[in-house]
Amino acid sequence: MGTAPSAGPVFRDRYLATVGPYVVLLSDVLPEVKELESKLPADVPPDLRQRFRLEALKQLVENEIQTKLILLDIKRSLPAEALKNIEKQLEEKFEEVEIPRLMKKYKAKTRSELVQRLAQQGLSLQQMKRRFSQRVMAAQWVRRQVPEEEVTLDEMLHYYQTHAHEYEYPARARWQEIVIRFGEKRSRQEAYRLLAWIGNQLLRGAPFDQMARQYSEGITAREGGYRDWISQGSLASEQMDRLLFTLPVGHLSPIVELKGELVILRVLERKPAGRRPFLEAQVEIRKKLQEQKRREKLLAYLRRIRQGVPVWTAFDAPGQVSLR
Repeated sequence: MGTAPSAGPVFRDRYLATVGPYVVLLSDVLPEVKELESKLPADVPPDLRQRFRLEALKQLVENEIQTKLILLDIKRSLPAEALKNIEKQLEEKFEEVEIPRLMKKYKAKTRSELVQRLAQQGLSLQQMKRRFSQRVMAAQWVRRQVPEEEVTLDEMLHYYQTHAHEYEYPARARWQEIVIRFGEKRSRQEAYRLLAWIGNQLLRGAPFDQMARQYSEGITAREGGYRDWISQGSLASEQMDRLLFTLPVGHLSPIVELKGELVILRVLERKPAGRRPFLEAQVEIRKKLQEQKRREKLLAYLRRIRQGVPVWTAFDAPGQVSLR
């Protein structure tokens, strides 16, 4: 990928990459690393947290390398005057759009207060302006170089047919249940007798939801024993799963014994397994194929503009970067 800056290890903690005349500094990406890390759960172990930081750092550095390569391509392709006009427009856009966003993000009421808040993060307003201009310019240029791809009906149909499993769905069912527990308050025999009596009341016409609210000891008791839709094969109990998908709709099940509890259920509704029709899936397929084509063209474009450009990163040799 190239050689390190001539000063070598002196720059190890600050220079993360060079792309031709451009450099990527730790301060360019560290705030984003910290922002990503802040979204991790608090109980993530230190070694995993460190690994996350380094992986995030590598990805952000690679993003910056791509941005610098695109900027070099822009400079090779556009006259200097046109480039100056674009930079001027982006500076105006920075003042109009990005400054208010940054003030809101850093809770700054004035520009000078924003400068102070940025400095506390190891950043400067000039640095933020440069990053904004470079990223927006690169994104706009890429849209011109890698336009949105057209996807034909034949391509969508072929994808649908060769990825049929992605659009298949299992049978589903929803039901009501009454749960009686045993072990602490009552014996299994007592629980069985109680649930058998409840079942007899249901067979005589007692409302299921009323009986569930009054007698059930399951988590759905207050809701009348109603359980939401569940896919076939997703229950831990094979017996419960089998009943849900074989018992006639509206019929009461026999008593089912689970760990520490007895259950009777009634299937309310069932939907068979099937496959989403093509007409329903085609918008999603078109978007997926467009993104796939665009990604392939983008990678080809980046490979092309990278040729002949000296690129070095601090990750080229193991152990060069640490955020400890």
